[in-house]
Amino acid sequence: LINLPRDIYIDYSDKLKSDLKKKWSSYSKSKGIYKINASHIIGDRLNYKDGKGRFKSPEYDFVADIIEEVFDIYIDDYVYIKPSSFRRVVDYFGGVEIDVPYLMKYNDPTQNLTINIKKGLQTLNGKDAEGFVRYRQGVDEKGKKKSIGDIERKNNQVAFVKAFMSQHLNLKNLG
Repeated sequence: LINLPRDIYIDYSDKLKSDLKKKWSSYSKSKGIYKINASHIIGDRLNYKDGKGRFKSPEYDFVADIIEEVFDIYIDDYVYIKPSSFRRVVDYFGGVEIDVPYLMKYNDPTQNLTINIKKGLQTLNGKDAEGFVRYRQGVDEKGKKKSIGDIERKNNQVAFVKAFMSQHLNLKNLG
């Protein structure tokens, strides 16, 4: 499993920028277009490899090729999971026990996202597990704004995946 910080800067070639400008003239005004988390959009806009790459998807083929070019890591496969499916998987296995390092409280009605998870060891259901892996900012116990940034969020995500795997990837659950 690879977990790359979403704000890694990608310096695209002049040819790619020129091609992108032809297909998406306002791309240079787009906020964050040079962050790796925007590379799937670029692949889609350019119809990268005409959908004939290793994954038959312009988005995922471009992302995989960028990762290989920049980090020399060949991507064999990927898993795409929607938040609703993530919640269902966690609930199917009865939750995940994890030590939540701090209060995670955040509300964003535009994303229909409410996170309210207390600090401490607990079993997270699917909704709270989604909040745990998505949490980046909110308020602390005193109501003051708290921001953990992408690196700490990645650490939480890695901790969650490790906990999930150690608790649920076993012979009993093989089927």
